[in-house]
Amino acid sequence: MTAAPFGSHNGIVARAAERLVLAAKGVDEKSLVVPEAAHLALRPQYESNLRGWSIGGPAGMHAWLLYATEAYAAAAEASPLVRDAE
Repeated sequence: MTAAPFGSHNGIVARAAERLVLAAKGVDEKSLVVPEAAHLALRPQYESNLRGWSIGGPAGMHAWLLYATEAYAAAAEASPLVRDAE
């Protein structure tokens, strides 16, 4: 997303790639959670941590990784599968 390789729609492509990586790495093999919903719900943190990531360095990467774990946990909790199980 921060590289902005396209004239438009960088965010859509980045979030699609995020889903593919989560599935390919076994974090969410069935692609059952919706990290995009968490990013939307946590939009200020999402944007702030993306800026930190784009600046680079260990602090930016550390902040993004902490944010991402929070976002993925929120996405898992919001999954329809969790709500249906309750």
